[in-house]
Amino acid sequence: MRLPKRFTQRMFREPTKPAPKPPARIWMVDESKFLKDVEVARLRALTTRERDAGIASGAFNKVRNWCMVELGLQAGLRVDEMRTLTHDKLYLDNGRSSLWVLGKGNKPRNVWIGRGLRAAIQQYASAKAQLGLPQTPRDHVLTRCDGLPITKRALQKAFRRLIHTAQLPSRYHIHSLRHTYATQLLCVTGNNYRFLQVQLGHASIKTTQIYAGIVEAEARQALDQLFPALPSDNHNTRSHPLTGGLS
Repeated sequence: MRLPKRFTQRMFREPTKPAPKPPARIWMVDESKFLKDVEVARLRALTTRERDAGIASGAFNKVRNWCMVELGLQAGLRVDEMRTLTHDKLYLDNGRSSLWVLGKGNKPRNVWIGRGLRAAIQQYASAKAQLGLPQTPRDHVLTRCDGLPITKRALQKAFRRLIHTAQLPSRYHIHSLRHTYATQLLCVTGNNYRFLQVQLGHASIKTTQIYAGIVEAEARQALDQLFPALPSDNHNTRSHPLTGGLS
């Protein structure tokens, strides 16, 4: 039986190759995503003043906002991790302090913290007790002024107000605290990405490597320190028509 020519052409036609996919865009953290040291100092000075004023006047929201900033800067918590953190997940043993948080996808993780944040949390707990806020094991650490759980939106709004009051760039948002923590931790650990991955709760080291751009920026700055500049000697130096220096 002779098959139609059109049918045989379809049978022996070479399969068409699918068009190549465009390369995936690699998102990296750059200098615009995290607070500089001077900006961190300005923000913390503001929240500390507001904390003291809040304790004196009974304005708990000012005390809470101070703690919110410290949790972001010193533990790298996401806003949802701050919001859902409860008092029974605070482990403040001397030398082995940590926070047990519920991360993305409801995955729990243990975040180690230093002495500075441990002292801040203890001071915050003392202020909550002084202002009459509940602190049972299942109570949330960050709450509304009436002790009820606070929303993610409310924390974001509170942070934007702090940024405005501190006269910092409006591009910063509450997640910038997490980026700031990550870049600082990389610096003090000698770019230990594995430790940072565990602290941030990233499933893949590739996600943690979005901070590689920060390391590259520091490496570029280190280039200026390779060799000291030669001292200029105007008496013994002749200008070269091309280089303008020694001939």
